[in-house]
Amino acid sequence: MAPVVVIAGEAPVSDAGFPRSRDNLIHYKQDVFDQTSIVREYCRWTSEYHPPGDSGAAVIRAVERAQTPPAGPVYLSASREALEATEYEMREGPRSIDPRPSEHDVSALADLISEADRPLIITSRLGSPPAELAVETLVAFAESAGASVVENRPMTLSFPRDHDLHLGFDPSTPLAAADLVIVAGIDVL
Repeated sequence: MAPVVVIAGEAPVSDAGFPRSRDNLIHYKQDVFDQTSIVREYCRWTSEYHPPGDSGAAVIRAVERAQTPPAGPVYLSASREALEATEYEMREGPRSIDPRPSEHDVSALADLISEADRPLIITSRLGSPPAELAVETLVAFAESAGASVVENRPMTLSFPRDHDLHLGFDPSTPLAAADLVIVAGIDVL
């Protein structure tokens, strides 16, 4: 996906006190309620900016969200007052955390797995498309780590059910015995 920022205008939201506040009857009737909801399903992130908030921070956040992996389109709507402002306070905004683990984190996780006597993997939708690669990868990982696998409320086949490491569908008993739990491809336990 391409990192694209779309900034769209809205009708004024203030009656007075800002440049280009409402000055016509139509401004009370023409705006779309929750404009960002129209495109929310197609964007990585959506938001609205209205004064007197920090417009610079809103734009910085939009650009950051568009570029942070996985990159994708973002949609920021802004009221007429915001678009008519002549001065913006541009300052460094908060930064997103890189979603990829660091080499140190990967090494620490590998140490935990190799030191575990009874590792347990809990999954429910890891086999969702493209399933072939995820299922094969999980089998190879479980076998190399000596980890048992429980499919909790399975949404799809995530691990071969006739495999020796498959412990069924209820994590209660295996959880009590595990000394390391890895949760992969699951919404809620």
